[in-house]
Amino acid sequence: MEKIRILLIGNSPDDATATAILGDFNPSIVRVATEQELTEQLGRAQWDLVLSGVWNQHLDGFAALAIVRSQFPNLPFIFITSVSYTENAVQAFRAGATDYILQEGMGTDLLPAVTRALETVKVPQSHDLLPICCMCKKIRDKGNLWHQLENFLTDHFKIIFTHTFCPECFAMKMGEIEKLTKG
Repeated sequence: MEKIRILLIGNSPDDATATAILGDFNPSIVRVATEQELTEQLGRAQWDLVLSGVWNQHLDGFAALAIVRSQFPNLPFIFITSVSYTENAVQAFRAGATDYILQEGMGTDLLPAVTRALETVKVPQSHDLLPICCMCKKIRDKGNLWHQLENFLTDHFKIIFTHTFCPECFAMKMGEIEKLTKG
């Protein structure tokens, strides 16, 4: 199975626990503690998932969620908390969290939450703008980097492509081949 890249904000869960629970996903985990570290990591790599506590020592979970949502509106973000406050859960979902689980149930709840989050990554909505070059059809990401369309869709939405010809292109290509073989 392909590794999933997890950005872990705060102290919980520890890397060994998260790796043990999510072992089937072959997780690659990078932990950040501050807003600066979060911003740097968001710009440095493509992430599949963010896990965060609500109350982190150096970076509030809701502030972290706002930073992530401002750059990556569709990146799954799961809160893990040791305290069960309904108000926090409601606030988390309203702010765009993908899920909200209790630390005490992490052993049974984290794997299904991650599975759901990865399966339901949102595709861009009709009102989202996705810059595409009118000549080469490359896509520009939020970091102003250009990507081949197939690579962008694979990296962001886990779409796997096969290549073939549509009937019109097949006829055109066959015509070109015939000209070359007769000439």
